[in-house]
Amino acid sequence: IPNGIDCDRFSFARDDALAKQYGIEPDEIVIGTVATLRPVKNIERLLLAFQKMPKDLKARLVIVGEGSARADLETFANALSDVSDRITFTGYFADPVPILTLFDVFALSSDTEQMPISVLEAMASRLPVAAVDVGDVHHIVSDANKPYIVERDVDRLSAVMTDFARDADLRARIGEENHRHVRE
Repeated sequence: IPNGIDCDRFSFARDDALAKQYGIEPDEIVIGTVATLRPVKNIERLLLAFQKMPKDLKARLVIVGEGSARADLETFANALSDVSDRITFTGYFADPVPILTLFDVFALSSDTEQMPISVLEAMASRLPVAAVDVGDVHHIVSDANKPYIVERDVDRLSAVMTDFARDADLRARIGEENHRHVRE
């Protein structure tokens, strides 16, 4: 039985107060993930992919979640001195709807998944998904988003994140397709 979500819960109006709380500038491209911070989610892969993105992009990585690996991940992120000031850990959110309004791109870097609710929630929030090909991710995104689901490789993940960061029209088009697809 496939996972499902109540798509009507999701908002599309940016929560500017929340953005300010986390130091997110209005002109930043926000790449975000929502995950339990544990080794199987391979957030290190996401951090390294973010670090490899071109420095001319005004991008921020937002990592939402809590878990046993958080302290180690924060230490790892702080060691990425060229991008550490553009990485934000928010901690746990009981309801992801407000934080998803801040994202321009949803990213997933896990080593294992089945049918992640976080991807469905991102799709309901009209977000494109940059992800590694794990579990059912390739099958649940819209056809337009499928080329942006890549092998488990830092360089490939960085490339698709960069493609989305550079092209607002692409983000909007695929986000709309994902929204339509998840509602269906």
